Amino acid sequence: MNGLPNPSHSRAVLIGTSRFTKLPQLPAVRNNLSGLADLLRDDRILGLPAKHCVVIEDPVTSDDMLDPILDAAHEATDTLVVYYAGHGLPDLKSGELHLALVGSDRQRMYTAVFYGHVRDALLESQADRRVVMLDCCYSGRALRFMGGDRASAVVDQASAEGTYVMTATAENKEALAEPGEVYTAFTAELLATLHDGIPGRGKLLDMDTIFNHIRGNMRAKSRPIPQKSDRNTAGQLTLVRNQARRWTLGRNRARRKRHSMPPPMEAQPFEADGKARESADRRAREEQARQEREGTNRRAREEQARQEREGADRRVREEQARRAREDERQELGMEARRALEFLETIERLRAGPPGAGKPAGPLEL
Repeated sequence: MNGLPNPSHSRAVLIGTSRFTKLPQLPAVRNNLSGLADLLRDDRILGLPAKHCVVIEDPVTSDDMLDPILDAAHEATDTLVVYYAGHGLPDLKSGELHLALVGSDRQRMYTAVFYGHVRDALLESQADRRVVMLDCCYSGRALRFMGGDRASAVVDQASAEGTYVMTATAENKEALAEPGEVYTAFTAELLATLHDGIPGRGKLLDMDTIFNHIRGNMRAKSRPIPQKSDRNTAGQLTLVRNQARRWTLGRNRARRKRHSMPPPMEAQPFEADGKARESADRRAREEQARQEREGTNRRAREEQARQEREGADRRVREEQARRAREDERQELGMEARRALEFLETIERLRAGPPGAGKPAGPLEL
């Protein structure tokens, strides 16, 4: 399995959840999917036909995520690649990893997809090479971090010959998703490695070479360190053409022919291409603007609710004051009536019984 995968007999399923109803948003995941799909479909890198490289964006149900994986597992006989980016959720009791859907809730694990189902689909595949890449992490900070469980819970699933599992983080660490960056940290390094290649290596890149290059770059940047697990010789599985090798050979031929070549790919920062980068930036800006609008609307609703509560409290206080005044007036009225009745009683006593005539003098009490 040292040759390049046969695109006709290979499949890739790229899954990403960037939009959530009960978890922090991850807009960079959408760019991850488009960037990785473009590279895997590029004839210079792997050359998968578009129908063999399926992108699942923002799955809502477990069927949305698992059915494409099962279909690809049954169809692939050479190489099967499964990629997921989003929130990783740990089961608080078992510690098992779950992959978040749009409506997933940390307190209800049944709303996410158990990673064991993905593993089972891989084990059913007849593909010679099975590659899993998980860009999800394990505590779940809003905006800056994604959440999840220990990477070892995933890595130990590599239990079949020819299976290679690569995760974005080591055990109990957090995978980085910097606000404002186009891609998440791990996938940015993966895309750059596929796009630019690795200088000094052969014309094909195997999984261990790709992993070690990404790991070294992440360590040098003081970012979370990826983790991997393979069985026996799975690390020697070749995946893509080495773009650095391609451009090195091209420059050597150019010098021999004494003419100039276009700037090599490795001399340029990873962009996918101008239009794709502009589109990704635009989507990121639109997502940021949408979140800002939602924040503004939420604050407006909270202010309106606060004013309504204050108004209701004020009306209650006013009603209580009105009732107190009414009770006071009623009390005063009763005292006035009692005083009037007392005076009338005095007058009757002074007048004496009917027909008795005028009293001789003032009544002594």
